[in-house]
Amino acid sequence: SSGIVNFDLADGSKQKLTVGGNLTVVFTSWPASGSYGEIEVELVNGGAHTVTWPSVHWLKGDGTNSTTFSDMSVTLAASGTNFVVVWTADGGATVYGSAA
Repeated sequence: SSGIVNFDLADGSKQKLTVGGNLTVVFTSWPASGSYGEIEVELVNGGAHTVTWPSVHWLKGDGTNSTTFSDMSVTLAASGTNFVVVWTADGGATVYGSAA
């Protein structure tokens, strides 16, 4: 896939995407504020192209977070698989994320 890719929680909490070009990620259908929602993405070949993420507070190894994906020191595989998990408990107003 390329272009705009929407990960809709209504389509399941575990989803897979093979990246075929530059793309922009969107997350939708978070539960109402006060309820926890999580999406795990199996991202294949994500490092082969540019992936633009929405506003996510990416967790860093020192216990802080950053809205810059690369600050996690995780490199997306150009030929391989990474797992990206994003979650919220306030209806998507604040989204946290982690990747491996």
